[in-house]
Amino acid sequence: MKLLGPDEFKVFQKALLGLVQNVKLSVTHHMTSGEWLCALCVFEGRSRKTGDPIKMTGTVYGRFSDDQIIEAFNHFDFLSLFQQLGSLDGDTFDRCLCGKQ
Repeated sequence: MKLLGPDEFKVFQKALLGLVQNVKLSVTHHMTSGEWLCALCVFEGRSRKTGDPIKMTGTVYGRFSDDQIIEAFNHFDFLSLFQQLGSLDGDTFDRCLCGKQ
């Protein structure tokens, strides 16, 4: 796993926002332990290409100190996002589970 710093995250964010507009990120559940926060999130928006709604879920883990993020780990369902955006065939996940090309 390659860790990204703030500069790399900004490049990622710009690329993602080039595909999706009207973005809304909601936290549906969260819990804390010391400096750590874990949040279950829903990412919603619209495809810039078609205007169709998109939705994916994910989890964010972050460690905070003095109101700053010290480290964070994000895990989102990009497979479903790219399927919704039309970048992958709708049966991609099923084919992968079956071991098909």
